[in-house]
Amino acid sequence: FKPSTFSLKFSLAPAKDSNDYKNTFLLQIGDIPVDPSTIPIGGGANLPPGQVTPSISFGPFESAIYRSRLAGVTSVDSRAERIIGLLQEKTGNKLITPGGIPQTDVLYGFTDSVCRTAMSSVPTELKDFVYKKMYGDLLTQMVNGIGSEILDTPLFKRTKTDKTPYIKIVDWAPSPTGEEERECDFDPHILALDTVKKRTREAYEQYIKCSPLEDEIAVDGLGRTGLSALEAAGMTG
Repeated sequence: FKPSTFSLKFSLAPAKDSNDYKNTFLLQIGDIPVDPSTIPIGGGANLPPGQVTPSISFGPFESAIYRSRLAGVTSVDSRAERIIGLLQEKTGNKLITPGGIPQTDVLYGFTDSVCRTAMSSVPTELKDFVYKKMYGDLLTQMVNGIGSEILDTPLFKRTKTDKTPYIKIVDWAPSPTGEEERECDFDPHILALDTVKKRTREAYEQYIKCSPLEDEIAVDGLGRTGLSALEAAGMTG
């Protein structure tokens, strides 16, 4: 009986202006619970002969409970920035529309430019194809690629001699190795909360000096798109 199933939600913030292609993102990780209406009443007494666990269904994606959230600002490679700049010039600075998602706008602009180079007229269905199909497929391939890389990690493999999983050999609780680390009150143990709190405090004191007011509080009462100094320090720590 599996009480829930894994869910992953990746969100991109819309652009504020025509040059805003470094938007923020939010990655939420959680699970989708079982739809209680699909659990048979009476438990195992009402199961068909030979069936051990009941046939159940999970709730809709909207019912997911997210327990972990990672946020940040999208990073753009310098070579990609040059391409975006050329596309901006070609479209009269109308490549990225305020309120739209920069990633899909740039992908459509690039695809449209390639098509216009190869043919005299661009199909009218191209925009819908890029926005509704192509971009989603790219994200799916990216997430599947990450999953494949995880499955191929050496940590999931076994030794040739006694078939011991490598993940059991890894020292997940290392001890300080040098006098320098001890003098700086640095403990590499993954559960060293004192070290995490110390680094979070140091990062906060550094970030808050130059952090703009609009990143610290919602001055217009409509919420914030960026991370506050404390939130950023928490991720750093």
